[in-house]
Amino acid sequence: MAEEVLVFVREAGQEDFDILYLSGSPDIETFHKQLQEAMGITEEVVKITTDGIAIRNANGIKFMLKKQEPKLEVTFSGTAARIARTQQAQAPVDQHADAHYPGGVDQQYYPGYKAPEPVPDDENQWIKVLDEMPTSFAHTACVVNEHLLCFGGYCDDLTQNHSLLLQTTETGVSPNAKMFSLRVRGEVPPVRERHTCSLIGKKMYCFGGFNRSSDMYYNSMHVFDTEALTWTRIDSTGHVPERRCGHTSSVLDGRIWIFGGRVKVKMGESLFADSTTQYRNDLYCFDPATRDWTRYEPHGHGPSGRALASATVIGRCIYIFGGANSAGGRHDTSGFCDLYELNIDTMTWSEVETKSTPPQPCYGHSATHLGDDRIMIFGGSGFHVLNNISIFSISTREWRHYAFAGNFLVHRWGHSATLHRGKFLVIYGGRDNNGYWNTVDVIDIEKQLVELKTDEQAVWEKGREQDMGTYIRESLGNLQVDVEELRSMVGQIGDELIRQQTENLEMTSLFAQVKKTHLEMKQVAAALFTAQ
Repeated sequence: MAEEVLVFVREAGQEDFDILYLSGSPDIETFHKQLQEAMGITEEVVKITTDGIAIRNANGIKFMLKKQEPKLEVTFSGTAARIARTQQAQAPVDQHADAHYPGGVDQQYYPGYKAPEPVPDDENQWIKVLDEMPTSFAHTACVVNEHLLCFGGYCDDLTQNHSLLLQTTETGVSPNAKMFSLRVRGEVPPVRERHTCSLIGKKMYCFGGFNRSSDMYYNSMHVFDTEALTWTRIDSTGHVPERRCGHTSSVLDGRIWIFGGRVKVKMGESLFADSTTQYRNDLYCFDPATRDWTRYEPHGHGPSGRALASATVIGRCIYIFGGANSAGGRHDTSGFCDLYELNIDTMTWSEVETKSTPPQPCYGHSATHLGDDRIMIFGGSGFHVLNNISIFSISTREWRHYAFAGNFLVHRWGHSATLHRGKFLVIYGGRDNNGYWNTVDVIDIEKQLVELKTDEQAVWEKGREQDMGTYIRESLGNLQVDVEELRSMVGQIGDELIRQQTENLEMTSLFAQVKKTHLEMKQVAAALFTAQ
């Protein structure tokens, strides 16, 4: 019998549990290592005692891991967690997509826990047909055996770590297509969104991401064997990137290249120091063969720090398009429309000069390599949420813009777009300003894209200019508001200085009066002493 450990984490005042799976003996060192990933604990151990360890998470909150037989208990500010031991067979342990642990759990000790339904012997225990297509945002999607494999994302109002499979046909996706939930096993990554998944052979590598409910960022690397349906966490070495989300991931030479993203940085050394978000333009490479990370500093002029950009590999180069950051101020959410080329052989950045009008500035769009030298950009968010289709040719350095000769494509960002059988673009999920989408759209690249003509292009560009004009006017209006707020603040500061100066003068006058009274009293006392 192999001993397994459950960690039940519940926010104060909430009924639902987040259930984390930890394997091995529940000693102090093991828990410190495994909880480091699960709860974002830093390397620093605040205090070690015979009862347990006091440690802190990435947000600087101290908490105590106490050893209390026959259970272990974790408590820290804002969250209560319990750890219990269960006995499981040595066979691989399944972890269901709904995060319900299949082991035995004391219902009285863990109220609110819902055990999974047993799988009948006459059914496929590795796959479950979903009743309806779930909404999905900021997930990842890879093509495995011509089927769509999705992982994680913000789905049905929860950040998830499930693995979903959408079957495709020779003509794309059937109107009655169903989504399947895979029952996977092993070291499943914690729930996350805005991560990346890179397919190398039959293995999918998951890196980074973000959990909005706990404001947790990740920098761990997990690999999913698509044939054995097993997750494994990789203990990597070298220059491991910071915890991040919204980065890009590209596969070249059997290695994974990570660019940019959003990170969370503490603003001081204190445990209770505030944190802020920053946007990176750094470059890392992970080699699955050696499990080693390398940081590169390419020559040339590269992209500024950004997140939610796109990366496309063509030949020996990686092309970065769009993305957004907050460097321009709190109202700057329009994104970028620049295109950069990274030559891996020379390790040099260069900005691509294009001959025609690029797409609107955007982030959270999709970029798909169409199999030759073309990159297709769809959707994204910028001045507003988009459903535009643009294709860039590497050889001609030209942007061309297209309309879809099919059903209406909803405006969306944070979706996935993958190329199937060399000609079908399958678009899934995403969101707009009104909510999240669960729709699947299929574009036949060869038959359903109609290039905009000169007059249509003029209308498209005019609309783009109007959008930019509207944004500029809004930005100027926001700037004017900021200036007025600043003037008001300066006026308030001036009034406060005048008030303090008046109080100082009054205090000085009062002090002089007290001093004068004191001298008069001394004179009276001296006169009385002389008279005696």
